[in-house]
Amino acid sequence: MPWLPVVVMCAASLLACGESGPAPVFATGLVLKNAAGDETTTFTDGEPITFLLTVENRSDTAQTVGLSSSQEFDILVVRNTGGPALWQWSADKAFLQVPTSLQFTVGETKTFTVVWNQQTTAGDPLGIGEFAAQGYLATAENLLFPDIQLRDTRSPRVPLAIHP
Repeated sequence: MPWLPVVVMCAASLLACGESGPAPVFATGLVLKNAAGDETTTFTDGEPITFLLTVENRSDTAQTVGLSSSQEFDILVVRNTGGPALWQWSADKAFLQVPTSLQFTVGETKTFTVVWNQQTTAGDPLGIGEFAAQGYLATAENLLFPDIQLRDTRSPRVPLAIHP
């Protein structure tokens, strides 16, 4: 059984890492700001919302993130209970369909900024309610599996409330 030593080595290396596994290479966050520029998660119906997606290289080496097109990031809004995206920044954008990459120097933080008018991808007003926003780098795995945290290049979901 030539594969047995490989299985044992893989199992041993998983145990050696402990339950927590290796530290994340990137720290990814999403901040929301109101029309006055104040950080908040509560907005008035129709008020512009500014999203600031930050991705920081926390490692002690330069990092390259492969992208499947010229799209570098995306931001989406869903109902707080889940479901399909009500708004997605990239929905009305065109990107070159060629592989590209983002380069991060040691400790570098890249920030991507988007202002949203609270209209759904279909162009309808979002309306009042409880929602969640999330941003991520446009890696192949983030685009193919939007509901699964595969890498540390996806922000946590941020609650978002729209009031009259």
